[in-house]
Amino acid sequence: MNRLVLTLGLLLLFDQPGFCQLWTKQRIREQLPLLTKFQEIPLGDGRYLLTPVLDTLPDQHVLADLYNRNAFYVSYLFGRYSAFPPETVASREVNLSSKTKLEQQAYLKDTLARLNSALHRAMQNDTLLNRHFLDMTAYYLEAKGIRINDYTAPPKPAISYTTLLKLSSRIFGSIKLIDDQHVVYQLNLSNDRSEVANQPLVEAFSHQAVWFATMSRDWQEYRHDSSFMEEVRSLQNRLAPLEDTPENRTITRQAMQELIARSPLLEQTIKQEYQRMKPWLGFISTD
Repeated sequence: MNRLVLTLGLLLLFDQPGFCQLWTKQRIREQLPLLTKFQEIPLGDGRYLLTPVLDTLPDQHVLADLYNRNAFYVSYLFGRYSAFPPETVASREVNLSSKTKLEQQAYLKDTLARLNSALHRAMQNDTLLNRHFLDMTAYYLEAKGIRINDYTAPPKPAISYTTLLKLSSRIFGSIKLIDDQHVVYQLNLSNDRSEVANQPLVEAFSHQAVWFATMSRDWQEYRHDSSFMEEVRSLQNRLAPLEDTPENRTITRQAMQELIARSPLLEQTIKQEYQRMKPWLGFISTD
């Protein structure tokens, strides 16, 4: 009876996506189209927004835990380390109010198929994205004891927490003290690429760690000690007289990021996320 159960269990395991074939560079490349797609968003009155969104893998897929639980990490690589034409991922609005419901459905089906075909082809042909996507996936598979038949991920570089904190601080736009009690961090929501430091897997980690943390209640309710709040207050006072010019905005942001890199809250966040993701990350902390 036990032998039968074991046999059935192994059959079910090897029938799952990810276990039924050998992993190769080509097979990893073929996973890219599974991760994003164009989707229609109804706007009302027959108007639709066609926009790319991250997709999810089936729960039984061997890579599901990596991709489905780390959307910010994956999206950072897509957004910062890809080279396909911008129009390939550009959102677009269509007005189908003059069409019947059936005609709208047919139009959306055909258009989405065409957009997804172009997007997925561009992703698979993007050598920059594929290189980092390959390393990310290789580290994850190796952490699970799964060998890639024709590829070995490069040795993981050593990164100090000081460097991680400096990289993470680039994601913020400002820091300020409100009511002499609360320290407020503002993320940089622009697309100026100022956080790019040619360390894609390290940056992707920092990006996700910061975004996850700043949406949590623990981050919003954290009480800084008086010395750090005084540093924030002092910085605000020194920067307040500066005229609002592009040069001064750069100076202000850099000064604020230097202070954010010393934030006990940011340090706590980065260390916690590193321990959670450590087995498959593309670097090793030296601290």
